[in-house]
Amino acid sequence: MSYLGWRQSVPPPTVTSTPPRALGHKTALPITVEAAHGNVAGIEIRIVQGGKHAVVVRQDGALGRRVALPATLEVSNLGLREGPATIEVRARDDFWRPLRMPERVVATWPVTIDLTPPKIEVLAATGYY
Repeated sequence: MSYLGWRQSVPPPTVTSTPPRALGHKTALPITVEAAHGNVAGIEIRIVQGGKHAVVVRQDGALGRRVALPATLEVSNLGLREGPATIEVRARDDFWRPLRMPERVVATWPVTIDLTPPKIEVLAATGYY
């Protein structure tokens, strides 16, 4: 009986990387997920803003014990607006447990979506002859 209790108490996959604090028009989003036991069987990365969410990456299958997802986000195509948002990583592993565990949120980070380009102006003109 204690063996079944131990198998149920094995922790879910964990995220071992940290995403950027701000998202622009095109932003690299490297996420690494590692399973405590077994292999990572599914990953979903979402950006949540208000009541809306946009799925950025979704992978299923036998992905291995450690998975690195080098995703590039194009925020303007996701229908999100400037301001605060949250990155959610959902993951599951293929480790057998007596009670099946659904895919659940294993990491969240607050981010800021910034789509406004910086202003550039000439402050002084120096002529070099």
